[in-house]
Amino acid sequence: MCDGIALQIHNIQCWLDPERVCLGGGVSRNPRFIEGVREALARFNAELNYPFSVTEIEPCRFFNEANLIGACQHFLAIQRERAV
Repeated sequence: MCDGIALQIHNIQCWLDPERVCLGGGVSRNPRFIEGVREALARFNAELNYPFSVTEIEPCRFFNEANLIGACQHFLAIQRERAV
């Protein structure tokens, strides 16, 4: 699972070059998961024939509730737009 996520993070790096990627969901509470993704990304980047920037991998601040908070913020923004 960590290898697959690392590959997707690499793809995101190619397009956006983020300084940090935050992983959410219940699994992000597990420090071994976050470290596993970091290690998988480092292994993947080490196999490349060219240097690649290092992106920080961190857990989301709100873990499993991140999607709910984002959905709520989106809903409130739509409500504010309709009220105007």
